Parts: sequence; C-alpha cells; structure tokens
Amino acid sequence: MLLKVKYQDTKKYIRLVSGFTYLDFIAQVKCKFGLPAATELDAFDETNKVVEENIFSELIEDSRDLCLTVRDRIPNADHPADGKMEAAAETKINVQSKDVTMLLKVKYQNTKNDIQLVSGFTYLDFIAQVKCKFGLPAATELDAFDETNTVVEEDIFSELIEASPDLCLTVRDRIPHAGQDLYEEVSRCVDEMGLPWEKLVGLTTDGAPAMCGHRSGLVARMRERMREENVTDQTEERAADTEVVNQGTTVKDIMLSWWDSIEDSFV
Repeated sequence: MLLKVKYQDTKKYIRLVSGFTYLDFIAQVKCKFGLPAATELDAFDETNKVVEENIFSELIEDSRDLCLTVRDRIPNADHPADGKMEAAAETKINVQSKDVTMLLKVKYQNTKNDIQLVSGFTYLDFIAQVKCKFGLPAATELDAFDETNTVVEEDIFSELIEASPDLCLTVRDRIPHAGQDLYEEVSRCVDEMGLPWEKLVGLTTDGAPAMCGHRSGLVARMRERMREENVTDQTEERAADTEVVNQGTTVKDIMLSWWDSIEDSFV
C-alpha cells in the first residue's frame, strides 16, 4: 500500500509491503527523506496524537487515506499529554539538509538500483537505503559483495566506496550459520580421510561471508582448529590466505587438491 507522510514541509508517498511493521515504516521514511539511519523519529496522526508502535499497523489498515506527520524525536522527553500536544508541536529541531555525496549502483537478485548516500554515510545507512529501495523488511539481514564477489565488511565499507565511486555492489540475503556448517563438513572429511592438519598449506574460497567472515566463516573456524592442533604460526598464516575463484569451485575440489599435494607423504 501507499501511505502519505509529511516530514518538515515536504510530503511524500511511502510504499509499505505486505506484513509491514512500524520499523519497516520508519526505515522507509528515513530512506525517502534522505535521513541518516541513526535518526530517531516519532509519528503523529492528523489530530497530532502520537502513533505508538503497538497500534501502528492496525491504525494504517483501518485508515489508508491517513497522512502521518513524522518529526525528529526530542531527546530525553516523554510524549506530551493530549492537552500539551499543540505546544509540543511548536518545538522544532533544526536539521541541516544533507548534501548528496554520491549515487551508488546496487544489485539485488536480478534488479539494479541507484542508492543515494549522503555526506558522512555509514554501512548501516547503506543497508537501510537498500532495504528501502528494494522494499525489504527492516529485519532482513544482508551482506554486500564487490564486483569480484568478495564480501565488503562494515569496517572498510566507507573507504572502499570513496575510493571506487563507480563500483556496483551486489547485495544478498545472509545465509545463517553457513560458515559453521561448512567447517563441520570439511572437518569431518579431514578426520575421515586421516589427513594431518599441519599439511594444510592453503585455502581457496569464493569470497562469500560464509567462507571469509572474520568471526564465523570457514577460514576463521579452520584457523581456530589449527590452533587447537598446535599447528605452527607459519602454517596457520598460509592457511588463512584466500584466493577468489569461480563459485563453481566446491569443497570437494579443494579437498581433492589438498589430498594430491600430500599423497606422496603416505607412500
């Protein structure tokens, strides 16, 4: 559905998908009006009464022609009582308009869109904009990849975008626990084949978070295992090196290549 929303002196339509929540609405508002992801907002109906989160969906479903007014939340202030609402409405927070830094091309599934990033943007701002642009629920967990299919981590996002403004990022839904599942399968194969962990000299991945995630990716979990096996630091460092290859490369290919490299030691 389309919902009319007013922020400061501007009115715009917000598109809400089936099953929308209050958080989805707020995320759409921030995207539509170019507000930073950290902005705290309150919504008011046409009688200037605050619209609480727990009644938002019911209110919108019953009043589809409603025009909500959204304002910046006043820090450390409770919502005023009805008799004081008009006085509170006169309180304004001066928010300087944000200069557009760049338009970033983003692909999600088979669709490409331009994402508008304002000055001082962060990774969370980018993710919020993506969810808005592609109509995704606020709770959707996403990962971003560059044109070589390497995961773009949050800590290097801004630096990468500023250095490569013409980059086209691909955004995908995050796969829960994929790194742990991959590690358990690889570890099982290693143990069943009787391969010595100290012979591991390299690991090839496609750059996906399940492979290269710093906390729970396959590479991180294998490094932990090698520490448990008291493998030398030098071998451990070699095992942490990754090379981006075609996604067609499988764990089986990696294990067969590993086996070929150490097979002579068993002869």
